[in-house]
Amino acid sequence: MKTSNVELENELFKSVYEKTPDYIKDLNLMDFSNNGEFTFTLKREHLKPYDKDKNPEGLNLEEWFANYAKEAKVSTAGIRGPQNILYPEDTRFPINLVGIVLATLAKALVAKEKYKGKEIIKVAGREVRYNSELFLDAIARIQAANGIKTLVPKDRKSIPIWLASFLAFKLDLLGGEYITSSHGISVKNATKDLNSQGSQYLPEESLEFVDKIEEIFKETEKNGTYEIKISAEDNPLIDEKIMTKLNDGVDLYVDYLKSGVAQKINLDLIKEIKDKIVIENVGGSAYRKLSRELENSIQNTEQSIRKTWNIR
Repeated sequence: MKTSNVELENELFKSVYEKTPDYIKDLNLMDFSNNGEFTFTLKREHLKPYDKDKNPEGLNLEEWFANYAKEAKVSTAGIRGPQNILYPEDTRFPINLVGIVLATLAKALVAKEKYKGKEIIKVAGREVRYNSELFLDAIARIQAANGIKTLVPKDRKSIPIWLASFLAFKLDLLGGEYITSSHGISVKNATKDLNSQGSQYLPEESLEFVDKIEEIFKETEKNGTYEIKISAEDNPLIDEKIMTKLNDGVDLYVDYLKSGVAQKINLDLIKEIKDKIVIENVGGSAYRKLSRELENSIQNTEQSIRKTWNIR
């Protein structure tokens, strides 16, 4: 069982472990620790409910999909919900690895149909919730297997949602994928779909890939199986170099701020304010971005704050 240096978190892990049935613990559908290319075979049995004797491979994906489709019709902020933080292949939960894989594949297939013959480039990012790193890896590798170039931070580290949104718009990309659950509790997660404007998908846009998942299920039901390719981890279509060169987009965002709210007149007003506000973001995805932002663009303001608070 997974362990933590934090006693309270260990209690959470223990609770999840004890509530997870053995057949879920024994699942080994996709091994993303395999750095090479591999294939996940979706089976007809996966679509139906689990039954120890009659359908031991059941994942009840039809019920998962029914709930997913219902949410997609009204949601403008991605599909979010609880997950099994220890066993991410647990399809009893709205957010699970199999669902992430299916949704990513569906979006990739829709994009390839709509922009046939054109280079498709998207950005992908994550924050710090349970399984976020795994989900990002899955998204990037499935998109690469379908010929879609994905820009990711070096070592696939975290970036905040607004930076991913900004980059999708600023770099004129097809869109982006971001793993987060915003203000939801720590055991929840979600995928936020970003369009070319960096905005969240409208329900009618989401329904396009919902229809594609339904097509995949129908083909699986008809033929018995459906093969989903996952690229190697080092596939050249998974690009860390561009984000590294762009400093994860921080420099572009700094220039954007300087052209608007972060002009000298506004920064000078901030310096004159006697009542200071302390921002604590060490535990979240904003830390890597905001710390560099302060260093690169608002250095004088930061020095003023440090002087006021006697921080060395």
